[in-house]
Amino acid sequence: MLRLFISVALFAVGCAPQDNPSTTVRTTVNFVSDASVHEAISLFESGGIIPQMSVRIAYPDHESEIDVGNMSADDAANYILQSEQEQLEFLVTQFNPDDIREASVYEAMRSDLDELIATDDLQVGWIATYDQVSMDDPLIESIASVKIPIVEGEIGNEVDDKSIHDYTGDASWVPAGGTSTIYTSGTLQKFWMDADSADAFNSTSDGIEIDTLIKYRSYATCGSSVSSNMPDYYKDTEFGDGGNYRNCSVGTISANQLSEDTLYWTWFPFASFNSSKNPRAYIQFQDSTWCSWIFSRSMCVAAGGAWCMCKDVATPYNPQWLIAHSYNDAPGIEVEWEKD
Repeated sequence: MLRLFISVALFAVGCAPQDNPSTTVRTTVNFVSDASVHEAISLFESGGIIPQMSVRIAYPDHESEIDVGNMSADDAANYILQSEQEQLEFLVTQFNPDDIREASVYEAMRSDLDELIATDDLQVGWIATYDQVSMDDPLIESIASVKIPIVEGEIGNEVDDKSIHDYTGDASWVPAGGTSTIYTSGTLQKFWMDADSADAFNSTSDGIEIDTLIKYRSYATCGSSVSSNMPDYYKDTEFGDGGNYRNCSVGTISANQLSEDTLYWTWFPFASFNSSKNPRAYIQFQDSTWCSWIFSRSMCVAAGGAWCMCKDVATPYNPQWLIAHSYNDAPGIEVEWEKD
């Protein structure tokens, strides 16, 4: 049974280290393929309570991450099962079984939902907590801990405020097209690569992010349960983000695994969304790369993805604004965009 322990200093996307940054420890416990929600979470219970943790659920076709803590293991597991069923019931309605690009996603998600209802169980891929963890159990495949300095960063450029605006240009690495749907409950992004964009990300260290930015920052807050079918996806952190935007972003540390003509999607719930303010929503696509001190995918996964990705200064890529609109222009309506 493998026991992997890593201790490495990591820095956030596009950030520069401060002189004396404070640090936090993130430990990721990876589980074998048949570890159930109840079994995995119960290993963390102490005195009838589990710590704050992120639980990654592994479906055959996508993954979902949800934050729980300060409750019993049974309560946390039951909360996850109920939340995931409600989320799948919603997400399956967001894909058209008669659309050639969306049909496979619909069928897979429908199967996930049927399996969950039939078994009342889910498979845990990993659990991450911001603490040192030492445990030994047949369900555990590996444990990795990283020390993460807390550093600052900021959001990129301002953009203009046309009604519904498609910003995509001719950059070959921009996806061929996609859609964006902004609900008061969350942000659903879909995209697909063409040959040029898929080929542009061919290194094992390549990453990308799909960012949903809400202006103004006080008009929304990002939730905790994020889902996607991107390989090795991560929920980005807002730590150090400045400016006027609320930034709810989902990225992947393995952009080289993105395939041409495959529909990729991300769902990021909002914890709050003030529709009465008619906030402006901007969708941004940007490239990244493993930070220079990252030597393997396992190190990057252990760091939670967001903490080990840096801006790709070795390429001419720049963040690309894809589409923008005010909420009242398309409330809960799927808006298309394409590479011009």
